[in-house]
Amino acid sequence: MINRFRASRPLRFSLFALALGLGFSLPVLPGLLKSDDFYGFQQDRSVWQNLKNYGSLASRDDVYTFVMFGFLDCEQTCPAHLGNMVSLNRLIPDDSVQFLFVSVDPENDTPQELDAVIGAMGERFHWHRPETRSHAQMMALEAGEVVSVAATADIKEIDHSGRLYLVGRGGKSVITYTSTRLKLNRVKDDVSRLVALESGS
Repeated sequence: MINRFRASRPLRFSLFALALGLGFSLPVLPGLLKSDDFYGFQQDRSVWQNLKNYGSLASRDDVYTFVMFGFLDCEQTCPAHLGNMVSLNRLIPDDSVQFLFVSVDPENDTPQELDAVIGAMGERFHWHRPETRSHAQMMALEAGEVVSVAATADIKEIDHSGRLYLVGRGGKSVITYTSTRLKLNRVKDDVSRLVALESGS
């Protein structure tokens, strides 16, 4: 899915409002994923063990983190997944769950703007801004997210997978959601299943 970045960036400060609106509407949309045990796809990816070093996340082993890779001018998947995370924040009022936005466009997503958009969503929302876009692409690829950039004279196109990830304690396991149209009650159930799985109960 291609998301266009333009020199004039009107969506940057409207993204928060759009995500909030989607956050109230997305819980009733149908999900597209199927799994025997989890609603999402279960994977083991050791790269997530460094998750606590991203952004301002606390170094706690009991934190479950919803992670998305995106950029503030994203017009399609990013507002939808931010809306999903806003809804999940209301649906799971538990401090053991946090939310992380990893910028894949650090040259344009400034700390001030990330604070204004992501930080304003709540105290459990955090952001991480890699040093360069290449570093962001490498980090995303290691996590299973594909990010590519095509540039012309007056436009840049950023193409990314647009997935949402639920990362377990210490980054030992991850549940991947490939659709933006999620049944959020089932995502909430995945958190409970992951807690039970990792606690051995």
